[in-house]
Amino acid sequence: MSEDSQKLILKVSEKKAVSLYSINRFPVTLYAEQWLHILDHADELRNFIRENSYQLAKKEPSEKAPRKKNIAQVVPIEYIPGENGEQIVVPR
Repeated sequence: MSEDSQKLILKVSEKKAVSLYSINRFPVTLYAEQWLHILDHADELRNFIRENSYQLAKKEPSEKAPRKKNIAQVVPIEYIPGENGEQIVVPR
């Protein structure tokens, strides 16, 4: 895989969620708290994939169809500490 095909593109969706592009035909969209929950369990997810790799399908890279112009706005974000130690995502 070339370096360009591995770049992830993040955008704020119309519903103020985080959309991840470039891994699938359609974006993967979750609210910030859901992404943070997944990231908190990244090691567990990696281990599960490693342990079950023999059962998991592998998607072969394919040529991408030309993309339509996306009108979503990219908004820089930052993380601030919340009252209970959680991280809160806010636009810069």
